[in-house]
Amino acid sequence: MNINIHPSKRLQSYVDHVIHMGLMGLFKYDTFTFYFLDFIYFISLPLGIKLTKSILSIGNEKALLEYKNLELELSNVQLELAFLKSQINPHFLFNTINNIIFLVSEDTVRAEKSLAQLSRIMNYLVYESDKKTVPLGSEISFLKSYIELEKMRLSSKVKTTININTDSEKYTIVPLIIFPFVENAFKHGPMTSSRNAWVDIQILIKNHILNLKVSNGFRRIEKPPGYVGGIGIENVYKRLELNYPDQYKLTINESGDSYMILLKLSLNANEFSDINL
Repeated sequence: MNINIHPSKRLQSYVDHVIHMGLMGLFKYDTFTFYFLDFIYFISLPLGIKLTKSILSIGNEKALLEYKNLELELSNVQLELAFLKSQINPHFLFNTINNIIFLVSEDTVRAEKSLAQLSRIMNYLVYESDKKTVPLGSEISFLKSYIELEKMRLSSKVKTTININTDSEKYTIVPLIIFPFVENAFKHGPMTSSRNAWVDIQILIKNHILNLKVSNGFRRIEKPPGYVGGIGIENVYKRLELNYPDQYKLTINESGDSYMILLKLSLNANEFSDINL
């Protein structure tokens, strides 16, 4: 062996073990640990590389899957937002235009004012609401125009209390993020409870924090079989999670004759962590 093969010292030691102790000597504890450590040493590098590649591959696949899921969720929310806007236009436009037609012969000044408000609403829905964020002043102007047109179509018996105050209109906000709450107050309050018809909207923005309180008279009505609704509020939940994660607190209270929405929203992500919710 030594003359013809010239083995390494390590291999020579294995051969010596076989010569002196026989093949069974390789399975004795001392000998086994001796060459088992060599085995571990030789396979550790390629095995480590293989494991690292596998871990990285699994991590990349997981990240890619999460990205695709997030992309799909965002796409769904965008579709739902488009659907939400399409729902605003038909029935709201129908009622508003009918009211304006009536005002043309009765009160031309109010008719002109209503047309101007409707024009601002349509301009906002068509040109502004597709943006990621808009100036807070634009969102407030849109809400005020919408509220005025809704008040115009309601009976004078419906009590409406509206207060919107901000210390600055230079903040930015995701468009239509709070609109469904306001729309639902007018849509479901006065229409479902003629004896308890009232709407109260309080919006205060101070030090980057938006506080919204929307409440209205409420009477539960059984939905017909197959009824599908509530996409507006569900849409807001998803959009808040996507655009303001850990930056908001939303509470919905439904008592016997009233329905109330409370939303606390930070318009500045860096400051929200210091706020006591």
